[in-house]
Amino acid sequence: MRPLALPAVLTAALLIPPGVPAVAEASAPDGTVNAATGGGAEVDASTPDGYDSPYATFDAARDAFNDRRWADFLSAVSPDQRSPLVGQLVTAFSTLAQRPGADAAVGTLLRRHFPAGVPAALQTLDAAPADRAAAVDAMDDPSAFFAEATGLAMTLEHGELAHLVLVEEMDDLRPYKTPDGASHRAVKAVVTLRRPDAKELRRDVWNFIVIGKRWYLAPLGAGA
Repeated sequence: MRPLALPAVLTAALLIPPGVPAVAEASAPDGTVNAATGGGAEVDASTPDGYDSPYATFDAARDAFNDRRWADFLSAVSPDQRSPLVGQLVTAFSTLAQRPGADAAVGTLLRRHFPAGVPAALQTLDAAPADRAAAVDAMDDPSAFFAEATGLAMTLEHGELAHLVLVEEMDDLRPYKTPDGASHRAVKAVVTLRRPDAKELRRDVWNFIVIGKRWYLAPLGAGA
């Protein structure tokens, strides 16, 4: 099993799960980013509306994060990345529950959402993606698990100061670099986040992707 650091999945780096490399800076041919117009693949009518721009996406995600509306935060994520993200959280908690001295609340959460036990496909990141996706789809309420797990993780890491962990500002948008050059369907930006246990602001890269002319967060990268 590959190592998995719970805080890196759930709290300050919620949008940059383990194993996802930091994206390098890239410049568009004219040095600009047109983030208000869309392109990319169309989605079916069941796909949530998304947002008009990366700025609107950030505002919605920031407000949901700071208000601890985790289900709304998940709704800002690209539809095709929600299931993999939930799956990573299940794996993180399953791994944590097996560690000596794990908080009892971790096991309680898992038993509530998986009365018959966590499926084997979600106990390791090495399981086939299709098997992991099927296991998440079989959950009664993946969004509820995401909300409860994220809230618990914040409490486990920051205790009574968890409410002081806040997303603050987003820097200028930059092109998202792909092996073929700057992506035409994704951008990124550095986001500052305040934590009660750190003297300096944390700076993380958040990725945004356009699908059917609507914008979403892309925590697993533009190519995920």
